[in-house]
Amino acid sequence: MSWELVDFAQMASWLVSNVANFLLILTIAFRVWVVLWIAKDISLRTNSFAYQLFSILIGLVPIVGYFVYLLIRPPFFLKDDGYWRESLELQSIVCKQCDGLNLREWDKCGWCGATLKVQCKECKNLVWNDLEYCTWCGAPLLIEENGKKN
Repeated sequence: MSWELVDFAQMASWLVSNVANFLLILTIAFRVWVVLWIAKDISLRTNSFAYQLFSILIGLVPIVGYFVYLLIRPPFFLKDDGYWRESLELQSIVCKQCDGLNLREWDKCGWCGATLKVQCKECKNLVWNDLEYCTWCGAPLLIEENGKKN
């Protein structure tokens, strides 16, 4: 009976040490992966060597380093070549009726069919219905009682 207890105690000791070693190796591998990911991510976001080095060093800090990096990293990638979100906003218009996103070239909403452009009373050109003034002549776009601009 004592032989079985010794065997069990040795087996439990071996198991605990191996699980601890496995967790240590797993933790080291995860930290190496985080640092490599940060190095790749920051190189896609900036050409500044000092910023890249600083970001990698921040990533070496256990636990909080990754989250600090996410807070300080540049918001755009180098390949974005500018502010594509603002560019998208300049090329689109939101429908007043359904909040659908439409291209500025469209006269009608692609989602609900509402009119996106109105005719200026002064110069008779079509302008977007989200403007207060005509882009051609500068005249104010008047609002009728039914809510449509003229």
